[in-house]
Amino acid sequence: MHLNDNSELDTSGELTRLRERVAILEREIVAVRSQPLWESLEHSPIPVWTTRDEHIVFANRAASNLIGADSPGALVGRSVFDFVAPEYHELVRWRSRQELELGRETPVVEEQMMTVDGRRVDVQVTTFRFLYEGRHARHVSFIDITERKRSERRLLEMSERFRELADNVREVFSIFDCKRRRILYVSPGYELIWQRSCESLHQQPDSWMDALHPDDEARVRKSVESLGMFTDEYRILRPSGETRWIRARTFPIRGADGELLRTVGFWEDITEWKRLEQQLVQSQKMDAVGRLAGGIAHDFNNLLTVINGYATMLGEHPDLPPAMKGDLHSIRRAGDRAASLTAQLLAFSRKQLLQPKIIDLSGTVLEVEPILRRLIREDVELKTVLPAHPVCVKADPTQIEQVLLNLVINARDAIQGTGTITIETGKVEFDAESARLHGDCGPGHYAMIAVSDTGRGMSTHTQDRIFEPFFTTKGLGKGTGLGLATVYGIVKQSGGTIWVYSEEGIGSVFKVYLPLTGNLERVEQVSQPAAVSGGNATILIVEDEEQVRNIASAVLKARGYVVLEASNGEEALAPAIPHPPRIDLLVTDVIMPKMGGPELALRLAAGNPDMRVLFISGYTENAVIHTGMLEPGLHHLAKPFTPDALARKVSEVLAPHTMKADGSGRSSLL
Repeated sequence: MHLNDNSELDTSGELTRLRERVAILEREIVAVRSQPLWESLEHSPIPVWTTRDEHIVFANRAASNLIGADSPGALVGRSVFDFVAPEYHELVRWRSRQELELGRETPVVEEQMMTVDGRRVDVQVTTFRFLYEGRHARHVSFIDITERKRSERRLLEMSERFRELADNVREVFSIFDCKRRRILYVSPGYELIWQRSCESLHQQPDSWMDALHPDDEARVRKSVESLGMFTDEYRILRPSGETRWIRARTFPIRGADGELLRTVGFWEDITEWKRLEQQLVQSQKMDAVGRLAGGIAHDFNNLLTVINGYATMLGEHPDLPPAMKGDLHSIRRAGDRAASLTAQLLAFSRKQLLQPKIIDLSGTVLEVEPILRRLIREDVELKTVLPAHPVCVKADPTQIEQVLLNLVINARDAIQGTGTITIETGKVEFDAESARLHGDCGPGHYAMIAVSDTGRGMSTHTQDRIFEPFFTTKGLGKGTGLGLATVYGIVKQSGGTIWVYSEEGIGSVFKVYLPLTGNLERVEQVSQPAAVSGGNATILIVEDEEQVRNIASAVLKARGYVVLEASNGEEALAPAIPHPPRIDLLVTDVIMPKMGGPELALRLAAGNPDMRVLFISGYTENAVIHTGMLEPGLHHLAKPFTPDALARKVSEVLAPHTMKADGSGRSSLL
């Protein structure tokens, strides 16, 4: 009982103290309401309450509406911490100590209030400290800034997204204040492209133009000074001296009165795009020139066949005066030189016939090295750097030797005085990026043959044209301009690509990349040319060039053959032409109007199962010789040909050793 009595006494004392506290608050409320300010605060649209010891002793209708209370009276007596977001409690205590205990004014602050239903409201808080009957009290006013804070957060989120986007793209985005002539913003892409700091652009807004290429500077500055909309492509020079291509677009932003306020700029590095564009244009130009060169060479071969053929036949005439033999010899020499030039044109245009086989590039270099050493001067050193392992490709060995000869001669002519030419072979592997940088080859394994020199080097303009036929930097009469064009054609026709790097005053390097292949094939013994002999075989000559047909007919008739002639395939099959019981050999051009040689051969084979076929052509693009490659089993004679070459080839085709393995004696085409 004793303990219970004490407990009752303690409870009674606590109730007494609580009643006293309530009485004090009631008196303070009455005191506050007695102030002249009360009436105006009661009806103020701004939420306001008054506090003592962090308890609310007065609140107006606007404050209860803000908190979501039923009435201002529902707030009176409540602790302010019931309506302040927890993370702001310490801020409220600090502000109270500053004002009430230390007498310091506190600034306007922003915090969050908690409504009756648990919502958060962003508010701007202003406090006013005053004395009432010698004790401190505080008026606290609130401005609802929830919508403003929501907009700020959205704006901040958008700003962060914009900055994240701008910071992670290679293009440059900039905003220029036209009135104050200063950069408001420039994205980090500026440092990647210009390789200059963004800070330097903020300090000097026009400093980006200091990097303009001299050839583009005047035009670009004029466009920029207009402060209007423009799109342009120009070059800049990085601090390292590297040239980059830029595509720029600028858009003006004007006020309601039309006054220019800002310009927004987008800068894009299009160097790679420009390189590909120039590569495409160069490829198209080379292809067009190649088609022209191939067509000219084809027609010229027919003329050379006639010129050289009649010159040869005339030279063999028994009644030829001795004085004319020298003239005919000169004609033949000129014809041979013309034939050599035509062959180079065909190589450039990728129309010549190749006979590929698997070869070791290093072995080819060693075989041709003695010839190369005789071609260069004594003051030019020739070095070879060859790996111990084979570097195998499938190519025509004669054409690869031609590539080496032309590249070494070009290197020799580029060296003035003493110098060095280096020939290297090796294997390389290209990924997608490396392949793109080395021309039009795809990713994969390649064999490389490189010829470098310590000569005078080439300008960019010269490098853009070096593979064009008849383009030369040599003096008059010192070059035809077909050497590198021939190299280009052979490499392309062999399925490879060629890459050039040069610096003026330092030298040049030409790198040829050909698809790498497997092991070396067994080297077959080269058969001796068949003896030229005549016979009583029947030969059908089908050739659309009358003069070529005439010279071929005359040559074969002189060897004792029975010769029939037709100008095209349809004529050869026409009933008007008397056909003997059999045709032993069809000599036909590959490409002819109305019907080509391959189709003619197939149709004639139906009635002549043992007929053999000899194709004659300067070049071809059809199914008989795919991409210029001579298929095994087909007999071919390239134009221009000499009478002796024609007679020898006919004899070879008709000889028994040309029979197929199945004994049919027919070409693999048939």
